[in-house]
Amino acid sequence: MLKVQSLSTNYGNLRVLHGVSLHVSEGEAVALIGANGAGKSTLMKSITGLLPPRKGTIQLFDENITAMAPARVIRRGIALVPEGRKLFATLTVQDNLMLGAYHRYAADRAQLDTDLERIYEIFPRLKERRAQLAGTLSGGEQQMVAVGRALMARPRLLLLDEPSMGLAPTIIEEIFAVLGDLQKQGLTLLLVEQNVRLAFAMARRAYVLETGRVALQGPVDELMANKEVKRAYLGKGYKEVWE
Repeated sequence: MLKVQSLSTNYGNLRVLHGVSLHVSEGEAVALIGANGAGKSTLMKSITGLLPPRKGTIQLFDENITAMAPARVIRRGIALVPEGRKLFATLTVQDNLMLGAYHRYAADRAQLDTDLERIYEIFPRLKERRAQLAGTLSGGEQQMVAVGRALMARPRLLLLDEPSMGLAPTIIEEIFAVLGDLQKQGLTLLLVEQNVRLAFAMARRAYVLETGRVALQGPVDELMANKEVKRAYLGKGYKEVWE
């Protein structure tokens, strides 16, 4: 479904990604891990067009979407749950959810109510709070809104950037159970997650980024047993503290 080849991306004059290549097959869940500053979020932004790459290509199925505008990327079937959620705090829960489907208003208006009810079935708590301002929700509830907003775009590929960050264990379990169910129903996932064991429990394959490069890749069971994963994830010079 997704093929990234030799991708290099800058922030201004600073090169962050150095020739990154990866692929995600349709229906698959793939994890992307690495230390802070490794380039994980930059890669997500490059795929969605928020930060156009300097070099390399991004293909969705057989279409080249490299540097395509974010609105067009969404229409092609990619949606992002961004790090930190990025909700509109002064809008209601329902308004935030509906904004995820803004590109469908004209062509698919009749289906929006059905999709909205589906989100409320997935996250019943949001239905109870649909008229509440998003900025007044708990962190876990805000993350539910962020996931629901992305799902309202009807993505074929869902990108998630640190979905467990700052959340209580019970909320993390609830959200990851939902993601697991969606993946079983055929939704393709590319997951950035600092909690490696959590990411590896969901994904079949993973890539390890280190200083903007793919340091390792492979099936999660092999990577979990690889000492290099501990070093790349925890940072150079770290001792054996994985367990």
